[in-house]
Amino acid sequence: MHDPKPIHHEVSTKDVLRKLASRKWSYLIFLVVFFSSSVLLIRYNILQYTSSTTIMVIDGFKAETRSATQGLPDFLLPSDQFNRVLQVVNSNQMFDHLIRKFHLYQHYGIDSTSEFRDEQAISILRSRLDVKKTPYNTAVISVSDPYRYFAYEIANEMALYADTLNRKLLVKLQQKRVQVYERIYRQLNQSVTEKQVSLEKLIQRLPTGRSNELHTAESDLTHAVVSMTNAIDNFNHDLKEQMLILESLNQENFPTVIQQQRALPASKSLLLPSLLYGLLLTAMAATLVIVYHHFRLRYHDHFSIFGNNYE
Repeated sequence: MHDPKPIHHEVSTKDVLRKLASRKWSYLIFLVVFFSSSVLLIRYNILQYTSSTTIMVIDGFKAETRSATQGLPDFLLPSDQFNRVLQVVNSNQMFDHLIRKFHLYQHYGIDSTSEFRDEQAISILRSRLDVKKTPYNTAVISVSDPYRYFAYEIANEMALYADTLNRKLLVKLQQKRVQVYERIYRQLNQSVTEKQVSLEKLIQRLPTGRSNELHTAESDLTHAVVSMTNAIDNFNHDLKEQMLILESLNQENFPTVIQQQRALPASKSLLLPSLLYGLLLTAMAATLVIVYHHFRLRYHDHFSIFGNNYE
């Protein structure tokens, strides 16, 4: 004969409440701890404040007497500068500056003595950073953080330091450009001087007679020297213009990137949403406890097979 199968029992609401009441303090403490932990987890690990700032590239080298591109190196054109600024915002120099200024090791809970502390801090910072290009040749930098003042301070600092890094990069590029101009200018000067000396010697060897052919040759030679001298003068003007650009870049009050719109702290608190989500999770946990006891009471014969004494 087969053993009779365990049967389930009809369970009333009073039975479940009685079982819950027998352990009410344990479950109350559990739900309070669960609610508090849920709120803290949601508030500081899931929900974050976000602050955004808008930056734009300044074409401060454009003069009314020339076109936007005349005399400017490619790296100073607005389009090239904008792409470079986007790279500057996401550069290691930017992240290193933010880590030092805002003590991000401590803020992110990273051991400052660990081998990969920089990688961890940069990874977290990148995950909380969003840079988007707008159709108006501006960029929006958005920073998220559990603390509202951290988010807006980091966003504003990135906008300000982007100008510092961009200017340093432009200065280096312009210094190299000026050095090339100066080298070419010296070579041209030397070449013109040599040509001028050669022409003067050639003129001295010509016959002294004032024939028309001699006069024409002398005039042509003089014109050639004058043309070369004018070319040197024009190149010298270009060199001075490049040096003026370099001098302008070296001035700290000459911005290459400006903050069009400052970031502001988030106005709405995340505490209330955290409480609501925590309350919802706690209600779900309480429901699971009730369902658990209902099934244990209804099918306790099945559980008794495994030697569990639920009654």
